[in-house]
Amino acid sequence: MMMKIVFVVLALFAVSKVQGYGCPNGEPMASCGDNPCAKPNCPAYPSAECVTNFCGNEACEAQYFVNGIQVTC
Repeated sequence: MMMKIVFVVLALFAVSKVQGYGCPNGEPMASCGDNPCAKPNCPAYPSAECVTNFCGNEACEAQYFVNGIQVTC
């Protein structure tokens, strides 16, 4: 339940930012059906923060960050 609440809050925040500024380079914004961060899995960086990308070709994919820097899992 808590994970769903966190996702909704993050999604609303991301949507509000994207609506205010748009996706970079005019990329389309996606509406994600499932939360790719519902089961975060980043073995290389277990403490990485999972963030859903709503823009462009990588839309609705999980991206992982450590101290604000994107990492590859």
